[in-house]
Amino acid sequence: MSKIFDLWNTVAGAFGPSGREDAVRETIAEIAGAYIDDVTTDALGNLICRKKGAKNGKKLLFAAHMDSIGVVATYIEDKGFIRFSQIGGLYVGDLLNIQVKFANGTRGVISYEEKTPLKDLTLDNLFIDIGAKDREDAETMVQIGDACVYESPCYTQNGKVFSRYLDNRSGCAVLISALSQIKNAKNDLWFVFSTQEEVGTRGIRPAAYGVDPDVGIAVDVTMSDDLLGAAHNCSSVLGKGLGVKV
Repeated sequence: MSKIFDLWNTVAGAFGPSGREDAVRETIAEIAGAYIDDVTTDALGNLICRKKGAKNGKKLLFAAHMDSIGVVATYIEDKGFIRFSQIGGLYVGDLLNIQVKFANGTRGVISYEEKTPLKDLTLDNLFIDIGAKDREDAETMVQIGDACVYESPCYTQNGKVFSRYLDNRSGCAVLISALSQIKNAKNDLWFVFSTQEEVGTRGIRPAAYGVDPDVGIAVDVTMSDDLLGAAHNCSSVLGKGLGVKV
């Protein structure tokens, strides 16, 4: 567990909300560089890695998105609290009292207006508290347009990994690990670490057209079907191997 956990933890720790994936792309490129023949970055920021195989082999594309959900500062109140909008799909109930971190290292906690009943909360009722005394103080740490991501510890317990952004830095770690183990490829292998999946799968579409593979496989996460009150009774069960969706 430790080797793949260390790899995953390194990738997961890089800052990379949708549209701002520079740091995570650089992290992946540095690690994967030892195992590939060619690497390029396209106009949308996708990291495209190639491991050449036999000339008569198939062209195979493996993809994992490297971006994450997050929030972006939209307004700073006179008292120094920061209003925000979403980057990707967010649920209000998941945000309450969550710790967040901006690219420059500034940390904060998401809180809510107590006068609003919990059942009526929307993003408009939430704000980020960074400990600023007023707007002027807050502007020394955060500017409108700055994005931030969840900040929480990563750990293992009972053979399981607990952390932010398993979606989908875990998929990135799996592809890097696979790359490190491939010696003589029979097929032409392309590994794409794509951008902006959380805001409409924007990155992988042009990347896939550019590579034009014979077969494409996306490596991502999915809901576990053995949770209490799960919507489906299927084969995606934690600890029982990969789930394959067609």
